[in-house]
Amino acid sequence: MTDHANLLLRFNAGTEPGRYRVTASLDLPGSAAPQGASGETEFDIEALEGLARANKWKEYGQELARSLFGPKEILAKFASARQATKGELPLRLRLWIEPDAAALHRLCWELLHDPKSLEDPEKPADWLATDQTLPLSRYIPSRDERRVVPRPFDSLRALVVVANPLDLEDHSDEHKVKLTPIKVAEEVARARQALGTIPVTLLCSEPGLEADGLPTLEQILTHLGQGGHDVLYLVAHGVLEGDNPLLWLEGDDREAKVISGVDTKDGFGEPVLGFVARLGKLPVLPRLVVLASCESANPAKAGPGHPAAEEAGEPASRDTLTWTALGPLLAKEGVPAVVAMQGPVTMETVGKFMPAFFAGLRDDGNIDRAMAAARGVVQDRWDWWMPVLFSRLHDGLLFSSYGWMVLEESDPFWDTLLDNIIRDKKCTPILGPGVSSNFLPSPAEVARSLAARSEYCLSRSNDNLPQVAQFYEVYQPASLKWYVTDILAKGFVRKMKERNVEVAPVVGSLSKTIEDAGWSELAQELYENEIHHQLADFRQPLYVTTNFDNFMALALRSKLKPGDVETVYQEVLPWRRKSSEHGGEPGWELDHPPSKTQHVVLHLFGTDSHDGPMVLAEDHYLKFLARAHREPRDLVPDSLRAALGWNSLLFLGYDLHDPAFKLILQGLLVDRSEAPYRSVAVQLDPSLFDEDHRAAALKYLKNYFVSIDTRLDVYWGSPHQFVAELHRRWEKRDDHG
Repeated sequence: MTDHANLLLRFNAGTEPGRYRVTASLDLPGSAAPQGASGETEFDIEALEGLARANKWKEYGQELARSLFGPKEILAKFASARQATKGELPLRLRLWIEPDAAALHRLCWELLHDPKSLEDPEKPADWLATDQTLPLSRYIPSRDERRVVPRPFDSLRALVVVANPLDLEDHSDEHKVKLTPIKVAEEVARARQALGTIPVTLLCSEPGLEADGLPTLEQILTHLGQGGHDVLYLVAHGVLEGDNPLLWLEGDDREAKVISGVDTKDGFGEPVLGFVARLGKLPVLPRLVVLASCESANPAKAGPGHPAAEEAGEPASRDTLTWTALGPLLAKEGVPAVVAMQGPVTMETVGKFMPAFFAGLRDDGNIDRAMAAARGVVQDRWDWWMPVLFSRLHDGLLFSSYGWMVLEESDPFWDTLLDNIIRDKKCTPILGPGVSSNFLPSPAEVARSLAARSEYCLSRSNDNLPQVAQFYEVYQPASLKWYVTDILAKGFVRKMKERNVEVAPVVGSLSKTIEDAGWSELAQELYENEIHHQLADFRQPLYVTTNFDNFMALALRSKLKPGDVETVYQEVLPWRRKSSEHGGEPGWELDHPPSKTQHVVLHLFGTDSHDGPMVLAEDHYLKFLARAHREPRDLVPDSLRAALGWNSLLFLGYDLHDPAFKLILQGLLVDRSEAPYRSVAVQLDPSLFDEDHRAAALKYLKNYFVSIDTRLDVYWGSPHQFVAELHRRWEKRDDHG
């Protein structure tokens, strides 16, 4: 059941030229089937464009409303939809233009007036698109049927592309347009301001700007093809020739390379894939494409009554429909959402609209509402209506803060888990690599960097860290720990730079680099729901990690206040220590046993701030597992044994194939059949599975955990989503402290 209502207006060709059939379909939560109505009306496109050329935008919107709501059936359905949802739930208005009505794409639907305003034409303009209770978008059905699973906003990355070929002016005469040089530094700054805290990979050729590559089609496809970029923010010149949007990107020589949006043929009649088709062949598409304007609208583009327009004394004209032609093509190819500019727009409007838009996305992940909220911010600007949303989403949800429990009833799970956290202090988070993904490179990225430092030759794939580390373990065992922590430290510096934060690296020391950067305060500024700090709020006695960083300890220490009796310690499991080193008796305890006032972060696999080796290579995992089976009481301290057998365990940030995850399940978990706390959670990111494989993955997951008798419940979502949901529920508890 959805938490909003949908009013879908579908347009088809009518019985005569210029006439169109409109079908209104209202879908209410809990209703058995959509409620429909239809009628036929006329859209005088030439007359509307005449109003646009004369800058008569209010009259344009009123005339558009007269045409759309002319059929009494459509007007009645619109009125009943608003009445049925008034004050109770959001109503989404989606416009679906079928191919036989494609001419209607030329209309500025964002200027559509509320039909009530037609009763008194002298009243101020009443645009529907600025009504935040009625988010408006252009719906584009896609040939890509894969479900778009919302991802957490804090995990997003953006690819920003600003193309400014050196020979732009040479192409002006050929295409009968004026192509002026783009102010690259200003556009990059504007994009970063709009994206806020989202990390940016930059492609541009501007001297003086540190970029990750050139704005060529090949590099755009390469970066997107590697995955990890949810947003493509493209600034480039474009021209619409017939039905074909052309893009001015760059070649390796920085000269212009004109890219066709649609498929074409070369001089020999052979087919050539266009930009849209080549993007569609990527294994993972960006979730959002922003086609940003690359030139400011001049005063002549201003609407009537605008001081700049009166000074200019000449009518506005819509320079190009490139983006509004390219947007629907990208959505049809499978991109979930495209934001484009449907005409010249002032940079001041873009500068206000884009940050408000991404801030709205952060609020609840709903792109329709984010667009409406951003339009509200700029509605006093004459060009507020230029941004257009093309979307193939049925519910408008592009990003999300939460996932869901794979249970018929999830409330008992949360209630029990919160009791364990608040009342009993019997919850033990176990942290894997995914928890630190906002700040550190992934194990695969570390493996590739490590392989590049050596003559690694044992596999075609160099992204398996235990395998690559094994190579080093044989040839340079003394250097392995130093190399890995150095790669992690440099990765931390790079991640911070992506957030516009300069950090000084400490050579070979990850922990020192993190601490000297003032990470704890920095992380809370960069991320509203920073996962380590949310976990630290729970104040559990024991936190277990297989990561090498000190994020969890720093987050816990940041919660302590002067005069607190609580303390925080980092301990490292001495996985290579012999039994004789602690007296030879089975069973032993940490130097600082965890308690309600003594919080311990236990590093199972070592850390760079402590002496001893880290668990990195394949042989390390095998030796660890062998000792866990051979000498379990000698390897595992009593407090950890008790936690693993008794507490609620939260496995956070592990992949199913992660050797660390399997080692804990197969080597460290004791018999939990008598444990009173069943609420053990494993998080999996649903965006890693397509629709066809999701059900199979869940079935496998359940059967796998049953087979090893771990009594695990499954949460379908990312670790950041899980902890955000848990923290939200924790805050609502009266007894959370």
